Amino acid sequence: MHYLEKRSHDAEMVVDVVEPQATDDEVQQYAEETNRLVLTSDQDFLARGYPTLFQENHSILN
Repeated sequence: MHYLEKRSHDAEMVVDVVEPQATDDEVQQYAEETNRLVLTSDQDFLARGYPTLFQENHSILN
């Protein structure tokens, strides 16, 4: 997150913008409504075929 913010990207954490029990579908719906991409390491989210940036480890998030 800090990596993106330091580079002036408008980034949000999912836990800050949707309910804690939100489903993958609800997260994707929020992303579509706000014209955002999801950066995730969640294999389930990736398997759904949503437009996603996949990060296997958390090195970019430091």
